[in-house]
Amino acid sequence: MLALGTITYTHVGAARAGVHTNARSVGNVSLLFVCASLPLYFGAEVAGGRRTIRPALVGSFLTVAALAVFAVIPLTAVPEQIRESQIPGFALAQAYAGRGFALAVGVGTAASVAALIVAEYLALGRLWVALLGVPLRPVLAFIALPFIAADAVSLLDPSGFYNALLRPSLVALFVAQLVVFVVYPRFRRVHERLGPLDLIATAIAAAPMIYGIYTAVVNTSGT
Repeated sequence: MLALGTITYTHVGAARAGVHTNARSVGNVSLLFVCASLPLYFGAEVAGGRRTIRPALVGSFLTVAALAVFAVIPLTAVPEQIRESQIPGFALAQAYAGRGFALAVGVGTAASVAALIVAEYLALGRLWVALLGVPLRPVLAFIALPFIAADAVSLLDPSGFYNALLRPSLVALFVAQLVVFVVYPRFRRVHERLGPLDLIATAIAAAPMIYGIYTAVVNTSGT
């Protein structure tokens, strides 16, 4: 992201992108931070427990947020055919830095998406274990079956399958997260003590999810 942002600034800068366009692009990127909750599902393996996880999450969030803003703002000034491509980073790297760097960006993108899928799969399994008290391995196998079947069906029409399920999947994801954020003040009031910072944190966390639901419902392209 640092390299892409630097390359983009060098070639096009950010002067042509309006404030509204930049804000919308950064807002869209902020929706990805819903994945920041995934490390919490793997805290049992972390040495030091919450003392390690809390500063690591804060540091990682701030670092990635800064890099995302740095990379996204100049991206809004590039030609639309690059910005609207399937993998904007790959198209941008190929246009301004050559095929070698573009391949590195493409491979890195694919690897990050694959790692995210694995993390989500394992997190979902652990959630079921925590809620139902069942062994982990049978749960992972049970979860895998419908997804493998869906993948097989999707091969008949990959684009149509993707477009048909993308919007309801995104809405379900953002609604599920929004519910957790909205009930957090009640959790604090019952178990500890509800304070102003809790309400501020709830509002900050809920805002991107509300924006995500709005984007998923209003966006007619389904992307």
